[in-house]
Amino acid sequence: TFTQDVGADATHTDVTTDANPSVYGQAVTVQAQVRSAGPSSPTGTVAFSVDGDELCTTDLVPGTAPESSAECGIVDALAPGTHTLSVSYAGATGFDPSTGSLSQTVTGARTATVLTPPPSDAVFGEPIPLRARVDVEQPGFGEPDNDVQFSVDGAAVGGPVPVEDGVATGPTISSLPAGPHVFHAEYVGDTRFASSDSSVAERIAPAPTTTALSSSGNPLTAGNPLALSASVGTPPPGT
Repeated sequence: TFTQDVGADATHTDVTTDANPSVYGQAVTVQAQVRSAGPSSPTGTVAFSVDGDELCTTDLVPGTAPESSAECGIVDALAPGTHTLSVSYAGATGFDPSTGSLSQTVTGARTATVLTPPPSDAVFGEPIPLRARVDVEQPGFGEPDNDVQFSVDGAAVGGPVPVEDGVATGPTISSLPAGPHVFHAEYVGDTRFASSDSSVAERIAPAPTTTALSSSGNPLTAGNPLALSASVGTPPPGT
C-alpha cells in the first residue's frame, strides 16, 4: 500500500467596507473575502472585530471557486478617528487559517441648521423669539447636542444655548430699531457633528401709533377758553 499526505491549502483574507471613509452614525458593513490557493472555496467561520473588540462570528458563504465571503454590520456608531477592522479566518479541514485587516476612517457628520425667521410684519417693540433647529444630514445619524449662538447684525445675543431634542431656544428680543436686520444662528460643532449656520434677513417696521384728540368743552360757549389735548399710544404688538 501507498499513503499520500495532502497538506491543507493556504488561504488569503481580504477585508473591505461599503463606505470608507464613513461619517459618525453611518451604518457600515464589513465584508470579508477568503481565497484558497487550491481549487475549492474555503469553508468554516470568520470572526470580525473593531480595535480588538469582537463584532460577530459568521459562516463563510461559498462563492465562485476558490473564493468564499462573509459580512458583518457595525451597529454601534464608531467614534470619529481611525479604527482597525480585523477579520480572522479560523481555517477548516483542508484550509489553513488566515487574517486580514484595514483602517477605517470616520469623520464628523454634517449638520443642517435652520433659523426660524421673525414675522414678516414685525414692528418696533414687538417681542421676537430666537429659535433654530439642528439636524444631522444623511448618511450620518444621531442628535446634535452641542450649543447654538444667536446673533443679530453681527452682534451676539445672549450666550450659547444647548440643542435639546433638535431645537435651540434663544432669548426673546424686543429692542431692535426699525429697519433691515440680519438674524443668524450658528451651531457649534464637535468631533461627532460638524458646525453649520443659518441666516435670515428681515425688516422691522415702525410701530403703528394711535392719536386721540380731546377738548375742554363741547359744545363750547362763546368767550370761554378752549383747551385741546392729544393722547398718543402704540397698539400691540408694538410697545
